[in-house]
Amino acid sequence: MRKITLIAAVMGLSALAYAQTPKPNKLHVFDGSTEYTSRGTIGSNEGEVLNRIPGKHFGYLRPITQVRYVLQDQNTKTPEYYSFIIRKADPANPVKPLVKIDPKTGKDLGIIYETGKMSYSGKGSGSAGAWIFTLNLPKPVIITKGTFFYGIHFRNVPPPGWTKDGGSCHMSGGYPSPRICGEHYRLGHKPQMAWCVTYKNGKPDPTTIQEPSINRSFRVWIKVQNPVLQPYTIDPAAKCAAKKGKPDLGFAGLWPDLVDLEKYGYLANFGWHLREVNYPSGIGMVFIASTQLPTPITLPYGQWFLNPGDPWFTVLGGQAVTLNTKGEGDTAALNPPTVVRQLMVGTWLYAQGVAIDAKTGAFGLTNWCGTSF
Repeated sequence: MRKITLIAAVMGLSALAYAQTPKPNKLHVFDGSTEYTSRGTIGSNEGEVLNRIPGKHFGYLRPITQVRYVLQDQNTKTPEYYSFIIRKADPANPVKPLVKIDPKTGKDLGIIYETGKMSYSGKGSGSAGAWIFTLNLPKPVIITKGTFFYGIHFRNVPPPGWTKDGGSCHMSGGYPSPRICGEHYRLGHKPQMAWCVTYKNGKPDPTTIQEPSINRSFRVWIKVQNPVLQPYTIDPAAKCAAKKGKPDLGFAGLWPDLVDLEKYGYLANFGWHLREVNYPSGIGMVFIASTQLPTPITLPYGQWFLNPGDPWFTVLGGQAVTLNTKGEGDTAALNPPTVVRQLMVGTWLYAQGVAIDAKTGAFGLTNWCGTSF
């Protein structure tokens, strides 16, 4: 892990463009802050740095057509090589990525998708540099359901002591390490959102799958062909001024603290963030339930997962959202009274919404998402 020294440029990178409308919407599990740039546990080896999308928290994601990420190079004179990769979850332990090499074919059965080898950097002065990349996938990647992992496969091996040279990925880390502006999730919970796979002799080694320290999340977005809904949380007593009273869209939103386990006033308020870039200045409605239907209802325009007979659904009704000119907006934050907070500890809430184009009346169903209390 190395502190960030420079963010030098914004540049686009595309494979064969997959032409499709509507435009995809981003989904990410980091909070937007950047504490360090990192190669995780792979060090001076070829390997992968991965984020986890937990199947208990997200479902009904339509095809992935685009990705976005921030990569750094410690020596911009030398080129760095990488690919974008998506992995299955290990059936025996779904919190971990699956690496399984077929002894007959040598094929890695854990890979859902991987791009070809790509390069960046190599034309600089030799100082450190970082870039934001946007990659259009040659064809959409379909994730039917459940947990999956996505990230960067660093394909070349930096010299020993990689901090003098080598590719890395920007990341946010867990509060309180590396600093108080890190990702702040419920005390005592272990998010396990980032994982690393080290390669030996050009092949991923299943024995090297590790979760890096400080509960980090790598700065890699996916973009999907549906309106995106994800939970947020607000810490009204945040020790970090940049986060106080502001929505956190990282994994703190997946595991909020309702009852101030840290005893400094962290009584999380919570809500949901809706994105539909195709409906700028549009509107939305978000519905909440503590249960999902055993079988989703198939409608002409998508699938519905929430139980409309659930007490939360009945009491709260639809939560209104006003989308800004970028097609993003938040529900009002919920701030339950003390007795309700205590009753909610150990429970889940699920949400699904609809985004509406205020000009044409067109609309689309979001994914569903879950919040664990």
